[in-house]
Amino acid sequence: MLDSNVLISAFAARGLCADLFRDVVASHELLISDYILAEVSGKLETKLAIPESTVHGIRELLSRFVVLIANPPKVEASIRDPDDVPVVSFAVAMAADVLITGDRDLLDVAEELPVRVLSPRQFYSR
Repeated sequence: MLDSNVLISAFAARGLCADLFRDVVASHELLISDYILAEVSGKLETKLAIPESTVHGIRELLSRFVVLIANPPKVEASIRDPDDVPVVSFAVAMAADVLITGDRDLLDVAEELPVRVLSPRQFYSR
């Protein structure tokens, strides 16, 4: 599972996250929640000023990987940013093998979380 910051980086610039996105789509099952899709779309438009038509195309591409979960489990862990709780809850609900993120709030508490959490670089180094 790719966190929103990895997806945003994948579409904002060439590099590690773009390569990772291509590899995951080609060789793994990509899982995206509606929450992550909304976060990616919003930040691409507002923070990176990517044209709405381009964001629409990205949203359509990513929509193919969206899985809706009615009642994701509540995660019992000390996560600093409450906006990260739905991300971890989705990963747990989907029994994701790994949550790949660049979010320090999650990487710093990775050992406490009920899902394996790796940075993009750690994923490639394993």
